[in-house]
Formats: sequence, structure tokens, C-alpha cells
Amino acid sequence: MSYGEISQKELKKYWKTKHNNAMAFTQKNILVTCVLLLGSMMLFIPVSPHLFPSQQPPLYATLLESLRPLAEISSGQESLPSPLEDPELVEGLPDLVASAALAYNPVTKHVSFQKNADAVFGIASITKIMTALVALEHVGKDDIVRVSTDAIGTEGAEGDLMVEEHFTLQDLIALMMTGSSNDAAAALAEHIGSLYGAASFKESQDFFTGMMNEKAQVLGMHHTRYQNPTGLDRDEEAGILSNSSTARDLAILIEYTLQYYPAIWEANTQALSLTSQEGFVHHVATTHNLLESMPGIISGKTGFTDTAGGALITIADVPLGEKHSIIILGSTLPDRFSDTERLVEWLRK
Repeated sequence: MSYGEISQKELKKYWKTKHNNAMAFTQKNILVTCVLLLGSMMLFIPVSPHLFPSQQPPLYATLLESLRPLAEISSGQESLPSPLEDPELVEGLPDLVASAALAYNPVTKHVSFQKNADAVFGIASITKIMTALVALEHVGKDDIVRVSTDAIGTEGAEGDLMVEEHFTLQDLIALMMTGSSNDAAAALAEHIGSLYGAASFKESQDFFTGMMNEKAQVLGMHHTRYQNPTGLDRDEEAGILSNSSTARDLAILIEYTLQYYPAIWEANTQALSLTSQEGFVHHVATTHNLLESMPGIISGKTGFTDTAGGALITIADVPLGEKHSIIILGSTLPDRFSDTERLVEWLRK
């Protein structure tokens, strides 16, 4: 074999080896580039918070599946359909003074009407629904509660309670729900706070309020804040709210209490006569005018301060045979009732 033939074969072998090495290098670079590109894309993919259950607020094991729709809505997993999205509901929508409103069927989970359901407003004495719930979850309805001088000193005189009178817890809830008694709310909070070691009236109110906020978070009411068990605003002149929520959050609370603590709603009647353990009789009229004047109204709770404006919760048998919770926030003292009337009549159509 000649020198020229050997050189030619060696040359071919050399170029083949170089070509293979180059191809391997190119493939390796492509693979590395793909991995880097994929990694950079993953940095911008939002990770669902549900992958981290430890970061989620705790849920009571007894919270039934029926509460999930509104609880999930409140935490942002779903959104309630607007009635404006349904062509059948566009015509004849009620014109409300209220800044926010919600009409919700707690049985079918159907939202019939909503207006600014996620906006935060003052709730005034609507607060007392949570006050009643927390009280019933921690002591029995037949517990005897003392009315102290500090409780009587709370603004408002609904029920005309007297110092050192004693009532059952259920009677004080009735005073809160029917007559919106601030003294009753303060007495409940003081009673339960002292059972947990509160050393003063203020300490008992603060402790109980903390329990209210904790319960709100457990239920998924993530836009609700309480600073006292009565609903009174801290500074009316400065326009500073104490307790606030959204119509959607309140719908969660209503559904939960209707299912687990219906006695809260049964406590609100047109007129109430209660006798303390000392034998004194107290007569209280309801603050929810529609209970007396409008057929189909089952129960409810009023709320008003100059800062919060008019608020109203109504449980109504409307349409006939169905149940709706109607929530009004940011209205006026008289218009909270007329707003509710408009919604009830609209639901009946």
C-alpha cells in the first residue's frame, strides 16, 4: 500500500471522528439549553397555594360539604356569577340605595342577586350574629350570665338591663337579636372571657373579640374584621369603623348559623318579654321592621351607625317554599328596609 493511499484513509478517519464529536457536542448543547429554558419557565408558573396545606387557615372537621361553595368563593377559588351574565335576569333588576347587596339561597347555593359582594363595609350590629355564635360554641345556652356595671356602661340601653341581674345565655342572645342590646353583647363577652382567665372587663372584651376573628378565619371569612362584640364604632366623629365585612363573607356566616345554630335566628321575634333570674321582666320590640310588616320574612338582624350606614340581614321564605338570605350593606337607616323590600319583591317574580 502506497503512502498516498494510507494518508487518504487516515484523512477520512480523521474527518469522520471530528464530525461525530461535533454532532455529540451540538446535541449536548441543545439538551442543556432545553433544560435551562424549561427551568426558567417554571419560575413564572404560579404554584397553587393548595399544594401547601400548612399555609391554609385551619378548618373545623365538622364543617360540612355544604359550606364549601361560599367558603371557596371567599378564598378566591371561584367567583359568584353576576346576574347581569344571565340574559333572563337583566330586565327589571332592583335599583338599590345600598352600596352592596347579596341574595343567596343557602340550600341550592344559588346566587340570585349581587352588587359589590366583595367590597368591604362597616357592619355595625350585624356583628352580634358572630357574638352569638362564638358564645354558643363555648358555653351552654342555659348558662347563667351576670350583668356587670361595666356591661351596663356600654353605649345604648336596649332592654333596660340592671346591674347584677342574671340571665340565661339564650335570653341574652334573644336580647341581642331582637332588640340589638349592646349591654347583652358585652355581658356575654365578659362572661366567656372571664371563664378563660380574663382579669378585667376590657381584657374579657378583647379576648372574646379575638375568638370572633379566629372563627371568621376558620369559616373562610377572610375579609371580615372585628374589634368588639357589639358593633359600635370606635370613633363616630372621625368616621373610624370598628367592625367590617363583605356581603359574601356574611353569607358564609348566615349559612353556617342556619345549619348549626338555628336558635340564633329563632331568637328574633316581633316582640320579646324576658324575665331575669331576679324576677324582673324586660319587654323588647324587634328592630327589624319587616318582621311585622312583610309576609314571608322569617328572621334577620339590623345594624346601623353613622359611619357604617344602614345594614340589614333578612331570612325570607321567598319564592314561596324556598329560603333566601338577603344582605344589605352601606345603605341608609330607612333605605336598608326599602332595599330589602325591593329584593324580596323581585325574587317573588
